[in-house]
Amino acid sequence: MKFAFERAIALDPTNAEAYSLYGARLRDLGEDSAAVAMLSRGLTLEPEQPMALASLAETHWLNHRYTEARRWLDSAVALDPGFAYAYIDRAQVLLLLGERESARKDAETALLLNPRDRETEAALAQVEARTGDSVDARNRLERLLRERPAPDQEEGQYVIVALNALGQGDRALGVLERLRPRGVQLWSNLRYPEFDPLRANPRFQRVLEESRPPGVPR
Repeated sequence: MKFAFERAIALDPTNAEAYSLYGARLRDLGEDSAAVAMLSRGLTLEPEQPMALASLAETHWLNHRYTEARRWLDSAVALDPGFAYAYIDRAQVLLLLGERESARKDAETALLLNPRDRETEAALAQVEARTGDSVDARNRLERLLRERPAPDQEEGQYVIVALNALGQGDRALGVLERLRPRGVQLWSNLRYPEFDPLRANPRFQRVLEESRPPGVPR
């Protein structure tokens, strides 16, 4: 996969999208410094790429550089005010920065933009749970899990963090163990700081190791 991106860039060194997609892939593989370099190169060639801005923000977020992550997400939202997933990401980063009300507003905005999307609703439930709105979070999660007991990876990551924030750690780990497929995308998702309260648990570590891409160091 990396060879394909490198070949595309060699054939067309001005292809901003190739740099940006390669950067996102490198991030998923844990090669964060290289990811930042590729994403930055893509944005130099074509600054108005909301998805690349969000990918760059996610790379900083993974490395606990929350102020930097917030700055790139602000730019993504400014470029595309309808980019629901940028609001979701910014809500998570704002929580880590202690800006709870702004985080809640961003999560609600994302759901207004994408009202029938389960991932977006799960993200709002996570924000509700982490900001003390336990009744709304619990009701939302119960409905989501009743409708789909084994959520997909993107929805599931928010459900897991929300359940743990509500004091339901064992149930959160049960949802984690049902996530499929194992592999690079799940491993990458589990790197986010929101999972730190679960990280030392052997059940979490087992799923992480089952998903670790070949060649990625422990």
